[in-house]
Amino acid sequence: MTIRTGTSYRSGLLTGQGKAGWITGRVETIRGCSLPRGGSRELPQDHGMSTVEVHEDELRLRLTRFERLLALHGDVRVPWAAVTGVEVVPDAYTAVVGLRAPGLALPGRRLLGTWRTSRGPEFVDVTGHLPGVRIALRDQPFVSLLVGSADAGALAALVTRHLQAGS
Repeated sequence: MTIRTGTSYRSGLLTGQGKAGWITGRVETIRGCSLPRGGSRELPQDHGMSTVEVHEDELRLRLTRFERLLALHGDVRVPWAAVTGVEVVPDAYTAVVGLRAPGLALPGRRLLGTWRTSRGPEFVDVTGHLPGVRIALRDQPFVSLLVGSADAGALAALVTRHLQAGS
């Protein structure tokens, strides 16, 4: 997952490129891609993983073309006013509950798409048994977003920091 105008995260394993933190005017990478030079606001090349982008007005989960096909859903955009909370879960794969409809489920490996829960639909993007971040929403098509991340704590801290700065 990537965060534009902030720290960049990619689904999958931590690559060691970049550090967590708020950077204005460029993208800093945590998982799976490189850092643009010269303060560029352009995203790095797509390396086959979804990205979480933090913009001034919205939070966006950007899926690759292949992920869009598998999830039967496009990118998820959420205005900051709709974000009500952030929670770090120790194992995002086991935190998924409900029925998949529609989406992809490869047992033990990948969950991607919409899960119907007793609270309402949740959008899930989880690879393996990594920690994850659950972002609670209101007045949106989804009640929450669950995103797996090797550096879930840093992602949750960044989202929380952005929420507090906007308050």
